[in-house]
Amino acid sequence: MFEGWKYQKIFDHFQKICEIPHGSYHEEALSEYVYQFALSQGYTAMRDTCHNVLVRIPASEGREQEPSYLFQGHLDMVCEKEADISHDFLKDPIKIHSEEDWLMAEGTTLGGDDGIAVAYMLALMEEASQISHPSLELLMTSAEEVGMDGAKALDPLWIQARRMINLDSEKEGEFIVGGAGGMRVEVHHPLQRTSVPEGYLPVEVKVSGLRGGHSGEDIHKQRGNANVILGKYLFGWYNHCPDTLMVSLNGGSKDNAIPREATARIWIPESLYEHAQRGCWWFGEDLAKEYAESDPGALITMRIADPSVESGWQYLPMNSDVTGEVVNFLHLCPNGVRSMSKDFGGIVESSQNIAVLCTEEDDWYCRISMRSNRSELLSNMLNRIRIMAEMSGMNCIKGSEYPAWDYKKESPLRDQLYHVFQQMYGTDPEIRILHAGLECGILASKIPNMDIVSMGPNMENVHSPQERLSISSVQRVWEFLVHFLEERKE
Repeated sequence: MFEGWKYQKIFDHFQKICEIPHGSYHEEALSEYVYQFALSQGYTAMRDTCHNVLVRIPASEGREQEPSYLFQGHLDMVCEKEADISHDFLKDPIKIHSEEDWLMAEGTTLGGDDGIAVAYMLALMEEASQISHPSLELLMTSAEEVGMDGAKALDPLWIQARRMINLDSEKEGEFIVGGAGGMRVEVHHPLQRTSVPEGYLPVEVKVSGLRGGHSGEDIHKQRGNANVILGKYLFGWYNHCPDTLMVSLNGGSKDNAIPREATARIWIPESLYEHAQRGCWWFGEDLAKEYAESDPGALITMRIADPSVESGWQYLPMNSDVTGEVVNFLHLCPNGVRSMSKDFGGIVESSQNIAVLCTEEDDWYCRISMRSNRSELLSNMLNRIRIMAEMSGMNCIKGSEYPAWDYKKESPLRDQLYHVFQQMYGTDPEIRILHAGLECGILASKIPNMDIVSMGPNMENVHSPQERLSISSVQRVWEFLVHFLEERKE
């Protein structure tokens, strides 16, 4: 596919990565492949029970006394697909193709986040003898997308370098030098179910057609959250018809993705169905206007279901009190940007994403991802959710969290990268604080005096089936990394 491409080996490695299923918690095969590839190239490699891999590349002759550098990325990918695509992320390869300057997948996430980092490191293993460089460490971690479990489990004694380039950023010419901490929260409601009254119709309401995106980097773009939109509709309908009984309310699938679809299955009085249809149509008209720019495909649909043949109707409905408590909580729960930074203009300081709604026979839960550069704001958001949950008869459970990556005023690595960028491109790179969780914060807290900068090639729409990776940017970033390594350091 990549025959004759500039720096073809990078893209060949990326295609191989795409052929190996590597969704979060299923990185073992890719971890083994990377580990064995490193050994085949003659390098020292280590692998732990969490499937983290570290590879050591000795310095070129004459550069043994220079500071060593750590390159870092993660092995796992977010697994999202279009509703009409048949794809098993546990066994099917990601099918990739190119259009103009972009690499894309066919109806699924591409995994450029962070497969391109792994591809760069495999290329470094293969090309190291052709590049003058100081000693290098290549670290590939597991389960980054679901709580950064690999970085948390990493033995810090593995790492000897004190200057680290993280390759998990998505805009060329931008150096990330700090990032948000985060926390996951689940709110659970025990369910009491009841029989279906006479004269009720089974109705499915669905929100779809949204763009989705990364719940950190895209949260400021005001894209629609399917869970929030469906909650808004249900709140309005429930207040008109409090006798509505809900069977299930499901939406989203990943903590760090803005939900693109959500579905409610409800029973309503047959006499009100036409009224409900009209209300849904008007809601859809307002929805299309509100999200005309950010989500032009936004859609809400309503139809009569057939529980005898359709899946999702295996349970009796929740009683009216529980239905109301679930609907009210979802409508009131904060979502989106909560505050902007006063220190860095235009940077989101704190946010919430109502990420996943899931219904089981005796439990409904809502999973919320929260981010902030300030730990006290995370605590404030958690307390608010906890109070709202208790008022609605729900249990609030604090889940995994990860530390913020603090900005350093003094950073020799940042200065070196800045200098090389100016030399190569005749312009200044952008220095940014990121509103997203990177493993940099965890690694900085585990490894004393680690100097870290994050960078990467241009990617768009990560964590969604519209994800795409710029071919020319991949090539330019490789050239930059090689030039950086070949410049002698004091």
